[in-house]
Amino acid sequence: MNAAELIKLIKYKGQLSQTEIANEVGCTQVTISRLKRNCCIPNYKNATNLILLAKRYNIKVTLTDLLPLD
Repeated sequence: MNAAELIKLIKYKGQLSQTEIANEVGCTQVTISRLKRNCCIPNYKNATNLILLAKRYNIKVTLTDLLPLD
């Protein structure tokens, strides 16, 4: 699962807006929008905060899923 898929799943399961997700992650809504469209990958801080948010909704994702090693 990449960041775009994770954000879409969090939006669905948590019924959250991009702005609400951004507030929880500690970034801007623009960043969440870019991640959701696969325009970029999250930095380490945002990735870890997305993982913590995903755990609230019983979504299992790892740092390796969000941060490709290539």
